[in-house]
Amino acid sequence: PLLKETSKRVYGEGVGLKDLSEEDVREAARLSYDNEHREMHYWAVSMLNVRHDALDLDMAKELIMRHSWWDTVDSLACNVVGPIVLRDRKAGTKEMKEWLKSDDMWVRRSSLLHQLKYQKDTDVKLLLDSCEALCGEQDFFIRKAIGWALRGYARTDGVVVVDFCNKMGDRMSPLSRKEALKHADKPGRNFNMNPSR
Repeated sequence: PLLKETSKRVYGEGVGLKDLSEEDVREAARLSYDNEHREMHYWAVSMLNVRHDALDLDMAKELIMRHSWWDTVDSLACNVVGPIVLRDRKAGTKEMKEWLKSDDMWVRRSSLLHQLKYQKDTDVKLLLDSCEALCGEQDFFIRKAIGWALRGYARTDGVVVVDFCNKMGDRMSPLSRKEALKHADKPGRNFNMNPSR
């Protein structure tokens, strides 16, 4: 709340975010990430949630790999990387497949989560292939992201998610399965078992 209020005051008294050049947005993000205080990272992420047009996937990846923690990384993945991929779906999808092979766990997690807000625009094959590719990982944050990505898509098509979890069987961690099927017993807004095909 304090961050939002401060941002409103700053932009209300001066130049608005949409008035900044792409170069200025990138510089502000880098300077904010150069600072050790997490509040500066939160500010940069909130700015980029609005001005993702100023970034490309290389810079998004650079920020994901700096001062990494789940809250800033997840926001960058869903609100910045996701829209960037949609700008050029073919090239973006190719890059997301490369991110899955990254040595950096947060980059792999971002690849899993970038479609979280796509709903009916989700590339289902990419989603399921990505989850399957990383399902053997032991890392908590990857296992949680697999479940979260699947649960997000279950709002659009729960049948696909249930079928996938059944197909994966014991290859999927209990954590991923629990997260993916969290709302399976509550069909409706959070788990669509009657998708229009």
